[in-house]
Amino acid sequence: MTGAPLLAVEGLSVRYERTPVVDGVSLSADGGQLLGLCGPNGSGKSTLLRAVVGLTPAFAGTVRLDGRPLSEVHEEVSYVPQHAAVDPEFPITVREVVATGRMPRRRGLRWLGRGDRAIVEEALGELDLTDLAGRGLGELSGGQRQRAFLARALAQRARILLLDEPFAAVDARAEDDLWQRLAQVSTTGALVVVVHHDLGALAERADRLVLLSRHVVADGPPAEVLTSTNLEAAYELPVALRDPGRAERRAEARGDGALRWAMAP
Repeated sequence: MTGAPLLAVEGLSVRYERTPVVDGVSLSADGGQLLGLCGPNGSGKSTLLRAVVGLTPAFAGTVRLDGRPLSEVHEEVSYVPQHAAVDPEFPITVREVVATGRMPRRRGLRWLGRGDRAIVEEALGELDLTDLAGRGLGELSGGQRQRAFLARALAQRARILLLDEPFAAVDARAEDDLWQRLAQVSTTGALVVVVHHDLGALAERADRLVLLSRHVVADGPPAEVLTSTNLEAAYELPVALRDPGRAERRAEARGDGALRWAMAP
């Protein structure tokens, strides 16, 4: 469908029992964006991503890619969950994990071709996993394992990447490297959606933010989304605004229940 946004979510709702977890979320996005999804714990961020890819049934609403139901073009969406289930005894190497990212691009059970293998090696290199490629997944640290799953997502070469807390168990230097890599992916025309709890990092890195509290509270450039009014509406806490400088930028819940938000200009 010409003119349709790359991703269009319309009226998406998810209920657990009778409790709405995601309530009437509508948003659209084109490729070439790094979109941050933020909000308090329990705001529906992870559930929204799972509903978009069809892992959690939606009560209402639609999800389309280029105007087509996402179920028809599932190979164009890559999803990395917050906590991927891993059996440490399962005999699979890091290279084999990353290679599974190519399977949505293959027909049936055909072996990976030369081009697929080259893409796998490229993804391993981009996430500094080449030296670990022959190790079993269960031998890795949490951060290394997270990088393996991110490499698998990159190897798929999907047009949409949905990443739920991709920086868990990753040190500061590795996180900076991953942000740079995700920014590069977005410049190729892909849409990169990142769920992250660090509002400061999102303010600095994302092109656009969606602030969620079961519904969309605000959507737009970071400076317009991360206002005291919007944050108080989403977190249901008083917000203390301050500007301590880039090195101390953060948002955190204080002991007195207020949300302290600091953002560098």
